[in-house]
Amino acid sequence: MRALVMLMEQWQRRRWLVYRLDDLDVDVTPYKRTYTIGPSPTADIHYPDRPGTIESCFLRQRTGWGPDTFPVDFPMRQLYSKQEWNNVPLKHLASWPFQIYYDPTRPDGTVYVWPIPLQVFFSLHFSVPQDVSNFTGAEEITDFLPAESEMALVYNLAVMLRENYDLPPKPATIALAKASLNTLRVLNAQISRLRMPDALRRNVRFRNPMAGHYVEASAGMPYPTLL
Repeated sequence: MRALVMLMEQWQRRRWLVYRLDDLDVDVTPYKRTYTIGPSPTADIHYPDRPGTIESCFLRQRTGWGPDTFPVDFPMRQLYSKQEWNNVPLKHLASWPFQIYYDPTRPDGTVYVWPIPLQVFFSLHFSVPQDVSNFTGAEEITDFLPAESEMALVYNLAVMLRENYDLPPKPATIALAKASLNTLRVLNAQISRLRMPDALRRNVRFRNPMAGHYVEASAGMPYPTLL
């Protein structure tokens, strides 16, 4: 059972083996810079286990939410490394938030929001890989995962246990494990469409007033191609 749980914990960190994303949300508190996600009672967003990654995030403006109006969602830019976060010069700047950095601390992950929001009528929404690590054996596998995952778990667990007991490899078992795992990869693959940056699709040059240079220069594009 412990080997099965370890296998599922590994799968949970592989996006192509997770069949869906969970949606988590938290109301924005003015001048609050960080939010936590995890199992602790004090976490801002309670979740069975702290996520390994945040796949996407958006900011929802709730002003005018009613039967005749709709909330407006603003996609948030995500920084994927601590080095990028360290390069932010004014980390305590308070303004309209437009990017986040997720630090997978334990026991709760920490989300840094920048700039720090000023208004109260916002909420943050995160998409994280679904948690499947709390399997105890009292439930059916299909309560956590789709039915097509069962075969992959059985044969990949068999390969894993043969190694644990120092048994020789069995080609048929390995082939079934690979084939069933490939089925999950094909079903669960969700790849966003590639898109050119807005600055490279403009028909005019745009000068960044804060940095004092043209954005296409930062992208390594020669000026004549965009005139």
